[in-house]
Amino acid sequence: MNTIVAQNWDWLLVVLVLILIRFWRPALPTGQRGELRVNAGLSRLLDQKVFRLITNVTLPVGNDTTQIDHLIVSPYGIFVIETKNFSGWIFGHPNDAQWTQVLYRSKERFQNPLHQNDRHVRVVRDLLNLRYDQVHNVVVFVGDSEFKTPMPAGVVEGVSELIDFIDEKRVRLFTNNEVHLFLDIIQAQRLKPGPETDRAHLKSVRRRVFGE
Repeated sequence: MNTIVAQNWDWLLVVLVLILIRFWRPALPTGQRGELRVNAGLSRLLDQKVFRLITNVTLPVGNDTTQIDHLIVSPYGIFVIETKNFSGWIFGHPNDAQWTQVLYRSKERFQNPLHQNDRHVRVVRDLLNLRYDQVHNVVVFVGDSEFKTPMPAGVVEGVSELIDFIDEKRVRLFTNNEVHLFLDIIQAQRLKPGPETDRAHLKSVRRRVFGE
């Protein structure tokens, strides 16, 4: 009897392991979930022959790096997109150094994402030798968030508003040859995507912000 029970228990363990392998997945960080959601929307709703999407772009800046969530290279300009996957109420003004997130009774301060993304914009402009008006700074909030102050220019809520922001830019700024040249330069200069590059970028951020 004990042998039969042991065998049955062994089979139960095997079944449980198979179930875990089939259904368990490590939970992605909130930020990554937001980026994947935006990537999926941009890929589905934009003409990929016109609006060329590059994701998770890490570029060297001297001894540091900068990491861009999404880059769109198009004849109507280059869109540098920062994604924020937040919940709760958002308070912020264009010139504030920090904005505020209120979730239930908790208040959290975070860097003004327009300022954060402006560094990305400057790096792209310098890399491609472009004017300020040829590179668009846009921040998209996804998730269950609501702005409680007037939404600054260049900040949108949700993928549909992001698509509208991009569609509004209809002045042709670049030729098709220039678009292909920019894509080649970005791909040549970006660091290889992966955990090693992510760790190096995190170390760069800590060194720049905290002096580590």
